[in-house]
Amino acid sequence: LELPALRSSAGAELPKEDSPGHSIPSNKGHHVPSRDNSPKLMPEDEGLPYVPIHSLYALTKLRALRSPDDVDSQHSQGIDDFITRRSISLADAERLFSFYRRRLNPYIYLIGCPYESLQELRQKSQFLLVAILTVASLHDSTADSLYPICSSEFRRLIEMTIFERRLDRDYLRALCIGSYWLSDVSWMLSGHAIRRAAEFDLHNSYDRAIEDSSAEDADCARIWYILYVCDQQLATLYGRPSIVQEDAATQSVINFLHCPVANEEDRRLLSQVASVSILRSIRELFSINKGKPIPRMHLNHITHFRKQLDQWFDFWTKQVQGEISS
Repeated sequence: LELPALRSSAGAELPKEDSPGHSIPSNKGHHVPSRDNSPKLMPEDEGLPYVPIHSLYALTKLRALRSPDDVDSQHSQGIDDFITRRSISLADAERLFSFYRRRLNPYIYLIGCPYESLQELRQKSQFLLVAILTVASLHDSTADSLYPICSSEFRRLIEMTIFERRLDRDYLRALCIGSYWLSDVSWMLSGHAIRRAAEFDLHNSYDRAIEDSSAEDADCARIWYILYVCDQQLATLYGRPSIVQEDAATQSVINFLHCPVANEEDRRLLSQVASVSILRSIRELFSINKGKPIPRMHLNHITHFRKQLDQWFDFWTKQVQGEISS
């Protein structure tokens, strides 16, 4: 029996890769569209007889081949995480969540966890949930038995999502937390997070936040700043080239500080960005002479760097003290 020719939906257009939809959305459960522009229309939606491609969907059940709407509908049916599966008790999870928000989140400039309750976090992002509980169990002296459980689940989710087509802001937050706190995987997570963030244009969030006074873009810029700080610190620690290049976002942090969507916590974050930017210049200049005497021609550079550090200390001390006094 000869099959009729396949028809496409009238007027359907594939999304363009440079469309605005590829920016990171707000934390409302929405996801960034994939770079995969395959139409979601299934053959049976057109009222056509069976075609071979449908058997691929039916047999493989590959997540990458299913409609994003199908994935979302599965998640909306209920929470399915390692707390539900009783790998860790709800009471322990509540305690670790509270410990992270109270003791650790300020060290990452309150960027890591925007949620006030464990239940809200569980509903929003399983990956961010596990990242937070892993870091909390690492630092809580009473949770030694919980860290292997949380860490194992965190690694499992990394393996499951490393080729995920879509991501949201909470996914990047989780990678930031891992890069910032988990020394055994920080280098790998930092590189992965930077590549995924750049893929979805987070490195240009600074410009949009300044020009449009966009709170969402400002939040994305803060995530990019954390990734920049992690990248520079790890490059210094391991003596490896950094990934993130200097641009307006790192060289003009004062502009971000004074934009309408900046908050008080940004003072500490931006001071950190400014300091690692100076240290980057020092590292790049002197790393070329490893194990060798410093050339006399570099003496002037040493004086210049000293002045930069003194200016950084004077300026940001006043900024941070002003934040505390206010």
